[in-house]
Amino acid sequence: MALSAALEGSASQWLSQICYPEINGGEFKELFVQRFTSVETPAAMVLTMLSTSPTDGDCLSNYASRMVTALINKWRNMDVEEIAVSVTLAQLAHIDTRLQRLTFTSNVRTRSELQTELKAFTFNKPKKSLQEETGSTDIKRQKVSTINCHFCGKLGHKMAECRARQQRSLSSRVAEPSGKSVFGRQQQSNVTCFKCGEVGHISTHCSKPKMDKVRDTHQVKRVQICEVVEPKGEMLHHGVVFTTTFDSGSECSLIKQKISAKLVGKRINNVVLLKGIGNDSICSTLQILSNVEINNHCIEMLFHVLGDEYLKNEIVIGREILSQGFHVIMAPGKFEIVRSKIVNNCSNNDTFSKVNTDLVGEDKDKLNNLLESYSKYFTKGIPSSTVSTGEMKIKLADPRKIVQRRPYRLGPN
Repeated sequence: MALSAALEGSASQWLSQICYPEINGGEFKELFVQRFTSVETPAAMVLTMLSTSPTDGDCLSNYASRMVTALINKWRNMDVEEIAVSVTLAQLAHIDTRLQRLTFTSNVRTRSELQTELKAFTFNKPKKSLQEETGSTDIKRQKVSTINCHFCGKLGHKMAECRARQQRSLSSRVAEPSGKSVFGRQQQSNVTCFKCGEVGHISTHCSKPKMDKVRDTHQVKRVQICEVVEPKGEMLHHGVVFTTTFDSGSECSLIKQKISAKLVGKRINNVVLLKGIGNDSICSTLQILSNVEINNHCIEMLFHVLGDEYLKNEIVIGREILSQGFHVIMAPGKFEIVRSKIVNNCSNNDTFSKVNTDLVGEDKDKLNNLLESYSKYFTKGIPSSTVSTGEMKIKLADPRKIVQRRPYRLGPN
């Protein structure tokens, strides 16, 4: 109970895990020393301080005070040589990280011990070659890399040492009447152009920079990361089934020229300017008014004929079909045309039970009773004038503030 009250944090939790009924003081001390007591060398302490920095909100005076207090407590029983050796070893470990293991595991006290450890460390260090130690190759390579040949454009040599320039001048001096000399042909036969693959010249003098071999090694590939699935359907016309695509953004229906010959109907020669296909405007000079069947519905549609290169799909159904009493049900990859329900006008002689509605049973009876109770407010036929009972007003909580909202898109139906 006394130890439990004295220990805090992780030590208190550790105590509850290792205690057993017959434990004595000596066994507890041995376990405690093994778990929590660790000897930190002076050099390791200095290295840790060099690697730390003040935390956020900590001023420099508090940070410096803690460092001075820790160093005084650590160096209180140490002589000057031991302090100097620990600081030196910590600085060396800060420069070369391979000395950090020696800093944390060995307590180097004297200068002779420090020299001995450093000699052993230097002896185990991998030796460099003679060229790397002298640095002659690196210096020479560094000097050569700064030279640019003005004849072939390559780095590493001057124009006077250029092999391509010497080869060209030699072949031109010893040229034979029938062509180049045997020596010149032998020299050029060893040169292969890496662009076109032919023998006899280098790539800088190649007159064929783009050959089939180059195109084979630099193929252009297109990767489709994201693709929108187009809603497709079928259209029946005189026993022939056509594949169609629905486009809610098109104000009219379109058809390719090669497919238009299969349609039977009235042909109209009229110039219609179409916008939204590519970057330019396109003119349609022929329209076909034809009766087609889509989803068992007979529809009269006007198709605008376009060139085959302007359309990706054969037939595009536009949103003009919505004005003929249909609405479109779209699903991933397909669409379906369904006839919209139309509510007929009710006259005084008609009963509300004839109103076309999806309600059945008690719900339909409730609707009919509600309509009957307000039957005097229904107009006869189609209204021919505006409402004159009053003006609609929108009352705001604060008339001085105007409500502004960004307009959003609504469905066509």
